[in-house]
Amino acid sequence: MSYTAPLKNTFQNQALLPELPIPDLKDTCARFLVLTKPLLSNKEQRKTEDIVAKFIAKGGDGEKLQQELIKWSKTTENNNWLEPFMYDNYLEFRGVLPANSNFSVIVEDIPQIEGINQLQCATAVTVAVIKFKNLIKNETLTPENVNDANICMDQVKNLFGSCRIPRQGRDELTTAYPKDNGSPEYAKHILVLYNGHVFSLTVCDELGLALPDWEILQGFEQIIKLGSSPNAKEMQLAVLTAQKRDIWAKAREHVINANNQNRQILENIEKSLCTIVLDNNAPLNYCEKLKVALLGHGQDRWFDKPVQIIVAKNGSLSMNIEHSSVDGITAHRLLNGINSIIAPLQLNPDTAVLPTARPKLKDNRKLLTSQAKRLDFILNAEVRKLIIEADEDYKLFILSKKSHFIKINDIGYTRIKGLKFSPDAFVQLAILATQYSVFKKCRSTYESVLINHFLHGRTQCMRPVTLEAINFAKKMVSSCSNAEKIASLHLAAKRHVEGLKYAKQGLGVDRHLVGIQKIHHYFGKELGINKPLELFSSSGWKALSTDFLTTSGTGELFCGFGPTIKNGIAIDYCLCSNFLAFSIVTDATMEKELMAFIKSFKSNIENMLDLIEQQ
Repeated sequence: MSYTAPLKNTFQNQALLPELPIPDLKDTCARFLVLTKPLLSNKEQRKTEDIVAKFIAKGGDGEKLQQELIKWSKTTENNNWLEPFMYDNYLEFRGVLPANSNFSVIVEDIPQIEGINQLQCATAVTVAVIKFKNLIKNETLTPENVNDANICMDQVKNLFGSCRIPRQGRDELTTAYPKDNGSPEYAKHILVLYNGHVFSLTVCDELGLALPDWEILQGFEQIIKLGSSPNAKEMQLAVLTAQKRDIWAKAREHVINANNQNRQILENIEKSLCTIVLDNNAPLNYCEKLKVALLGHGQDRWFDKPVQIIVAKNGSLSMNIEHSSVDGITAHRLLNGINSIIAPLQLNPDTAVLPTARPKLKDNRKLLTSQAKRLDFILNAEVRKLIIEADEDYKLFILSKKSHFIKINDIGYTRIKGLKFSPDAFVQLAILATQYSVFKKCRSTYESVLINHFLHGRTQCMRPVTLEAINFAKKMVSSCSNAEKIASLHLAAKRHVEGLKYAKQGLGVDRHLVGIQKIHHYFGKELGINKPLELFSSSGWKALSTDFLTTSGTGELFCGFGPTIKNGIAIDYCLCSNFLAFSIVTDATMEKELMAFIKSFKSNIENMLDLIEQQ
């Protein structure tokens, strides 16, 4: 029987979305030189300018590669030239996923389930997730529209039944959602991790509808019994997902070859709807929640799954998101969906109201049994040794990170916007002024900007470090007048807003140049360009693409992620209506600088607000 999508559905606006433009190369290179100037000495800047001039000369390498990029873009599967490069960026990453690639989401208290215990909370969330999954499957999830602009909805297809598979050199993504827009065949089970054990828990009937609340709760209670004793350390295979990717890829092959049962278990895990973690931690504040969500313990995480929902011992919730297939905006969409769907539990079979779509199942208890099965791998000595090594490595990795959470009340989006000032510019200039006051210089800063109003759009890179911003940062630590500080602040903000505008139009410098670099890798020899491109070994490119500060504004979503370089700093900021919230993560070796940064950051925010309000 063929599948027919509803007339009005989740993906109805996809055909209306514009394609991501390919910027003009000369314009990109001109803006590249503007962005490198604050980061380089005069000598380094002149050398970079000479390299760029040669690169974009008529008939030169740049022109050939730009033309090839335009030609190649017309052959891409989803009419988005950048998307394949973004997948390459994530899937070719060979390091440890948690903090380096995966990001965390802290879930605020949900009134509908307030006060219930861990297993009841896990049950309520599971039921909500299944309902949200069915909205996607049936294509009845309302398509998003922001400021009268349609938003690409394609990424929701990656949320459930998907997995990142470790491979040598480049990982692979699998998903339950077919490419021909047919109805996806989702699994009926979720993956549950508890006490070093891995479980499969049946949570849907044959129609894909959630089993009754009391049945799912009984399944979680069964898991607690089956996992009452911690699994032997050398059997806690999940920790391998926290290893470097090539090591995990090699270990996975050893696991498969050790016993055919292991292959079936891995398939069960990889096809599961999502992951629920029954965590033994009981975080009491945002900072503790951030640590649990971002890093946790490797033995009770499966970092390859796009969605891990972590239910702590005290019922607090958080998520860990695998980033290659899911961005923050999609995680936010999921969280909003859970919040709107979740409901008080119905735990009395005699009074519970079953969905009308399942009337015939009420008298057939066999179809309403939530089955929990412990997934026990059969492992040889070699794999057990790799697990022990991975566990030791991850413990050291956890100790190597420091995180902090800041909440500043009475200063929020509404107040800043009311002063006719860009909230994003306000936060980014406070970050930059703090960088200068603590480190006495400003290095390259990455800001993620959403471009999901384009077909298959993900993010662009915006560079907040400008000459105007540095001038403002210097004045903030000088004895100049408030009038001078205010003037420099407004000039820096104006320049920042211009940079945001370019990024939101899909005209980011970094992404375009990375596209050129990729085209050289794919087609350089065919185009007669056999030598490495000097542009990408220039001082300008090295300085710009080395992100000392990695930042992202996530609206009202509390996220966390790690820095991209050693001794770098990662900052997620929430621009809420009446407060600001920040998660800051760095290496443990930077603890002293982190404390100084936080102190200066709070001071700069207050001083900047005073300046704006004085004018």
